[in-house]
Amino acid sequence: MPSVLDPRIISLSKPTLRRYADMIGAEQAFCRIVGTVGHANNRQTLVFAGADISPTATRAALRELENRRAEYLQGAKDDEEASRERRAGVGMFDTIADQSTQPPRIITRWGERDFTSENVPEIIDALKDRADFVRMKRFSAYRAGTLTLAEAVAEIEQRMISQRRFIENSIEASNYARSDAQTEKFHEMQGIRQTLLRLADLSDADALHVRIRSGHGFRFRARFPTIAETKWTTVPFTIANVAIVNAADRGLRGVDKREKPAAFGFVVSAGSFAVFAPLERTAEIKSSFGWDLIED
Repeated sequence: MPSVLDPRIISLSKPTLRRYADMIGAEQAFCRIVGTVGHANNRQTLVFAGADISPTATRAALRELENRRAEYLQGAKDDEEASRERRAGVGMFDTIADQSTQPPRIITRWGERDFTSENVPEIIDALKDRADFVRMKRFSAYRAGTLTLAEAVAEIEQRMISQRRFIENSIEASNYARSDAQTEKFHEMQGIRQTLLRLADLSDADALHVRIRSGHGFRFRARFPTIAETKWTTVPFTIANVAIVNAADRGLRGVDKREKPAAFGFVVSAGSFAVFAPLERTAEIKSSFGWDLIED
């Protein structure tokens, strides 16, 4: 069965991981120059713009960030080419690179714009338009790429083979406390495999797809005040790396309602695997397995 979207999974070399760390350091330095961090979650950073942003310092910080990003991307590209043959079929998820290298973006009533070293004066001027406040909603985040059930089963089986090896090594080293903990984890993997295999027996299993959880992300809405006779403007946005907004209220408010309907519905989680089905089949599948009360 082919993937809905072939996973882009590569193993980064140590030099590339160091470049990645350098890029993150440059990104954090840039954030300190342009304002105050209002929210941070892994790579997602929301910055409230400062009242007086230095064009000179900002341009220098952006150039440093752009240089570090270019170095990281080149290293990631080299690693991807070197591991292409090894990733034929279903590869191991031993190291997953965060390929999100989007430049910082500003949020205005007219939408999002990239903040680069070439447009510093223009962007600083655009940030003078102040939002009233920003709302935030938490959601489940997933790694890039979608797997079929067969690929997910193959992946968990590969993890189980590695886990057996870890258990054997711990026993040989007479580290029984560690082997007990590893054995418990192995049993958890067995349960994950059984859950995925149960779904694979469905007649329309090809329509299901699996994603790998990577934690949680956040969606935001910035509300800008009325101009002339127009109603206030609400700008929805997500953050790949850094978003900058000028807001009168620097506290984040909650968002309660769903923004738009989805084409796929959540069925069940099995470890880090999350299974989705076409929305019209989701309720039936969950009911048939007794998963009616399970929520994403």
